[in-house]
Amino acid sequence: WIAYASNETGNWEVYVSPFPAAGSKWLVSSGGGVEPRWRRDGKELYYLSPEGKMMAVAVKAGAKFESGPPVTLFQARRFYIEVLGRRFACALLWLCGVHLIVHRERPWPITQTVYIANHSSALDVFVLIALGLPNTRFFLSGFLRAIVPLGVMGWLAGTFWTVPQPRREERVRLFQRAERILRATGESVFLTPEGMRVQTGELGVFNKGAFHLAGNLGAPLQPLYIAVPLP
Repeated sequence: WIAYASNETGNWEVYVSPFPAAGSKWLVSSGGGVEPRWRRDGKELYYLSPEGKMMAVAVKAGAKFESGPPVTLFQARRFYIEVLGRRFACALLWLCGVHLIVHRERPWPITQTVYIANHSSALDVFVLIALGLPNTRFFLSGFLRAIVPLGVMGWLAGTFWTVPQPRREERVRLFQRAERILRATGESVFLTPEGMRVQTGELGVFNKGAFHLAGNLGAPLQPLYIAVPLP
């Protein structure tokens, strides 16, 4: 048996189908779903709902397939990033002697938004988390997972970990996966078009992923500028 997500009806839903035989299929999700994962013993299927909830469905995948109703396990992602993550980022900036000053004309958007910003300091990611962008996921460089607190926090927050530019096919698959999740959940997302730190004031290598993502999702782009005073 294979579990997969499809938008063949116009909405992303989770299905189960026999494998390798084809033909029949069963709708497992209710009200939308993406990212299905089997429990190790195959008796339960997990997926992410459009509201960002982790759902569980009891299944019996023997000679024939049977499933129960979806049950909400938890909705902890926003708590991890907007409460625990924000406190951690603010504490780290304080320890580094960084005083965060935010200039803005209006509150953060409450609808799905693609945030973009310059990247000039190793502390930028903590500045962004400290801002408390509502219901927002992040694209971060994969090497940051080696920093244990950030790696754990990123995993809990559903971070999209990027790979180097030369690995184009992997990057395409990553953005396609991100689009599926963001379309289903309505969450906002942050990423840097330059992709790497640039401290000279010049523009770095321009990555189009943010703009393709915004166009495909029909979401507005919200630019942010991070100014780090030079010593």
